[in-house]
Amino acid sequence: MGLYAEIYSALVESRKDRKDLWLADKAAFQRHHILPKHSGGMDEESNYTYLSRREHLIAHWLLWKMHRRNGDRWAICRMSKIRPHYTGQNHPSWGKPLTEDHKAKLRSKKRSDAAKEKYRLSKLGEKNPFYGKSHSEETKAKMHPIDRCPHCGKTGNRGNMIRWHFENCRSKELKTSLV
Repeated sequence: MGLYAEIYSALVESRKDRKDLWLADKAAFQRHHILPKHSGGMDEESNYTYLSRREHLIAHWLLWKMHRRNGDRWAICRMSKIRPHYTGQNHPSWGKPLTEDHKAKLRSKKRSDAAKEKYRLSKLGEKNPFYGKSHSEETKAKMHPIDRCPHCGKTGNRGNMIRWHFENCRSKELKTSLV
């Protein structure tokens, strides 16, 4: 066991008995997954320890030093409110094609049925951010624009109109065949 692993183990084991403090003041203490969820850890009491904000940041730093996993790096960034400068087009891999190994790795990361169901239940009813809301008429018009065919004058949803009218309009064909 390396030095970082020893420090991490001592930190998480010494803070497991702080649940009552966490329940009393969730602003002062944070619940930490000993084996993080991005590494397969579960939401079980045996996998929790209760750390101060600073200790939580240190715990993820130690995990990152031990394993170099992106999940720990992103946890550090979120907790310290640091946004990495290499996001989007600034990322070194922006625009580069994925290797076949990387594609295979991405395909292999399937969510379990339990995870899918948990996510589905988290978005039902009042938990859904769009619950009780509706689109304005202006938004509906943007989502489903109405177009008019210049050949026959028919109006309809843009997708259908492009398929059956404009360049594909029967009236256009009739006009050109008569000329």
